[in-house]
Amino acid sequence: MIGVLIRYSIYLCFVIISNNIHYFFQASESPNYIKKVETPWSAQEIVDVWAKYYGPNFSEVELDKLIEFYTSDLGKKDVAVTKQTMAQFTEHFQKAAQPIYTNAINEYIEELKIVASECKCSKKKPLTTSKK
Repeated sequence: MIGVLIRYSIYLCFVIISNNIHYFFQASESPNYIKKVETPWSAQEIVDVWAKYYGPNFSEVELDKLIEFYTSDLGKKDVAVTKQTMAQFTEHFQKAAQPIYTNAINEYIEELKIVASECKCSKKKPLTTSKK
């Protein structure tokens, strides 16, 4: 019984995460990149691992209460609103962080230019990653 209860509550968490994971990978619109970062684990495997770490923190009574909540109208609304606002929440911090990252990258590039201009090393042919 406890396994079923754990799996159900975990499934709800997985639904929220899996429906919003693409927001964490917006850095690249490349379909090849997205294919490379797709996880090799099934939904069931993820739920099983989550249950392993999540479930032991709750008693059977607490898990029953969680199931009762998430199957109630309010619990269903909580899941729906969380899914809906996850995109807005993520976008908010992505936009807020963008100037910080841009500034840091630009400063780092300038530092690299200084190092390169002061370098007394012999110039080597740049490495290429393209295959011919």
